[in-house]
Amino acid sequence: MKLFAFDFDKTITITDTILPLCKFLSKRFNSSLSFYLIQLLFAVYRIKLISSKKFKESVIKYLLKNKNSVEIENAILDFYKLNYEKLFNSVIINLIEEEKKAGNRIIIVTSNLDLFVYPIKKLLPVDEVFGTKVKIVNELVYDSIEGENCSGNEKSRVIQEYKSNQQFDKVISYGDSSGDFEMLKSSDESFIAEYRFNSVISKIMCRLRYICGKTCNDGFQVTFKKFNSS
Repeated sequence: MKLFAFDFDKTITITDTILPLCKFLSKRFNSSLSFYLIQLLFAVYRIKLISSKKFKESVIKYLLKNKNSVEIENAILDFYKLNYEKLFNSVIINLIEEEKKAGNRIIIVTSNLDLFVYPIKKLLPVDEVFGTKVKIVNELVYDSIEGENCSGNEKSRVIQEYKSNQQFDKVISYGDSSGDFEMLKSSDESFIAEYRFNSVISKIMCRLRYICGKTCNDGFQVTFKKFNSS
């Protein structure tokens, strides 16, 4: 049996999902102000005045705190269903389905909030999801993250720990950014996404759409190439 480990954003999907999800949830929960605050904090995060973990904790604090986790997951599942065709990378989806049919193990290891990615198990044949862990008690979301942001060395640690509980013939991983490098390095075979935009304007427009909480599925091509750790 092989183990396939996938990053989520811009690997299984073709765009980042946190801001579009936040916008969708803010509308679902009648909390538009929450999304504006999250937009502002995202800008602060992008200029490196706060960490990725702090930004995600802000998402929890302003949008998810004290809400029922089951209701949140149901809303997120609705988001994925509504945006399925334009959100997911069909090449990776086909790969996941084929490898699962072949009897291999499929996991997602993402820096995204685990609560935001768990619902994908109802759409794709994924065995487990590992992400940045939202603290939940009695189905209510607290205002904090448990443990570390699931990126870099933490992704590698997840892979190593998962491997220690079961023997695999081969570990194959897919990612898209520097936060995935340690996971890719710790695998027997690994691939990294390469995004090629049609123009600088296309790249800028995609980024602007994302900041506005919208998905972007055109103006670029995505290919996966062998990861070179050197």
